[in-house]
Amino acid sequence: MEPNAENIESKTAKATQDVSPLSERSSFFVAVMPTKTDGPLAAVYSKVIELFGYQIAKNTSAAQAIICFDLREALDFLKQGRSVIQINMSREQHKIEAALKDPEMSSRYRFMDINEHGGVLKVLSYLDQFSQSIAVPEIKVTAADLGLPDGLQKSTLERKRILVLDDTEINRAAAQYQFGEKNQVDIFSTYKAAAEALRHSQYDYVLLDLLMEPESFMLSDSAFARVAGSEFAAGSIVALVAATKPNTHVIVASDASHHDHPATALLDYLWNSRIVMENGSSLIFRQASTVKNTLGGMYVKDWVAATGS
Repeated sequence: MEPNAENIESKTAKATQDVSPLSERSSFFVAVMPTKTDGPLAAVYSKVIELFGYQIAKNTSAAQAIICFDLREALDFLKQGRSVIQINMSREQHKIEAALKDPEMSSRYRFMDINEHGGVLKVLSYLDQFSQSIAVPEIKVTAADLGLPDGLQKSTLERKRILVLDDTEINRAAAQYQFGEKNQVDIFSTYKAAAEALRHSQYDYVLLDLLMEPESFMLSDSAFARVAGSEFAAGSIVALVAATKPNTHVIVASDASHHDHPATALLDYLWNSRIVMENGSSLIFRQASTVKNTLGGMYVKDWVAATGS
């Protein structure tokens, strides 16, 4: 059945239950570029996207992500360095993917079949990924910017696709500094966004913080009120999601000691033990090495030491 405005609007109520608004959405601009025949459908997508907190850009130059219905137009925007969601017939997908030989360009491209059930949720999920990831070309971090001593070395890894999840800003910046020069690095501050990225993308390395505060998605108001502000071992669950993908090195690196939390206390039995999966992936929990930040006196994770790279 061909999708139409009524089909999409009828699914919006369910989508509001499954997708939680994120703070990043209010400052993220999206442009919807319909063809002549897709105008009504594009108008509905614009309405739903705005309903969920994203800003609709008046022109493509102001947009951080672009939703296209035309294959050539999508490829042109990708060549301009833009993040693109293409909505089209599934039989058209291979045409643009064949042209995406650059891994960095591929990381900014998402495809959705125009007939797919639940397409609204998938588009919102893709936008969440774009709005929360830190793309390599957009952030240039130097050791001086971080106030780091020479002890924080850059990785020798090259041409790898790496996902990093950490809820501390300076740890995310350190990961960008250590891996960003020669690798494609997607960095997330929330475990839901990281888990969504892992569902749709393949990574060579997945580097995870262990303890994080709960997020509100899927929780009732009373449940979230009960757990808000307390940390739990979110990284261990995201690690299991990552390990379901083949040939992935999954490393959970915690800078908390065994005196700080029940999870790290129990991990005394597991530190540095490598678990190898049948699909070729491996999972290891490590006590993260840290380097003192000379500006604020904070201790920053040494991700290179965690990976041994």
